[in-house]
Amino acid sequence: MAPSGAPSSRPGDRRFSGLIGSTGLTCVVFQADSGDRYALTGAGVTPEVRRIAHSGRSLQSLDGQPTGTPQVVHVRLFGTVHPDLTSPCGLAVLVTTSVTIGQPA
Repeated sequence: MAPSGAPSSRPGDRRFSGLIGSTGLTCVVFQADSGDRYALTGAGVTPEVRRIAHSGRSLQSLDGQPTGTPQVVHVRLFGTVHPDLTSPCGLAVLVTTSVTIGQPA
């Protein structure tokens, strides 16, 4: 869903908040407030979300290394973790229903 829309979810979805970035590849990487990392996919990963993720910090920056753009992109999202699936960037997959760009709650 576009960042300006109202969040939506499906039965079984969980609410997450954290930071998005990229690996420099095609993956949109999400680092939850808990520290867990996932590759995002699903309806919530719109072209706008993908553009914002790739314009933010790199995966190395999310690790605390001083590389990449210093911008921090906070998101809130609804989705389901699929630990049985692995993304091309080596992370567990989080299938999103919606992603909202904004400050942490």
